[in-house]
Amino acid sequence: MQALSTITTTHVDDISASKSEPDWLKQYRKNSFTIYQTLPPEVSPLYNKYTDAKRMDPAQVSLSVSFREHNL
Repeated sequence: MQALSTITTTHVDDISASKSEPDWLKQYRKNSFTIYQTLPPEVSPLYNKYTDAKRMDPAQVSLSVSFREHNL
């Protein structure tokens, strides 16, 4: 597991390589991640009605680095 606050575009490269994704998709994901990083924190009561994101420690939120496919 890796802290979500430490994720970089290098992780996008690693995930993309592990899935043999085409370069255009990797670039799309990296561009999307860059945009995500510029967004302000969500403050809408529609999204935080049942949680208090201000109490969340970003260093404690993690992302699994396991790249297994999940079948739904």
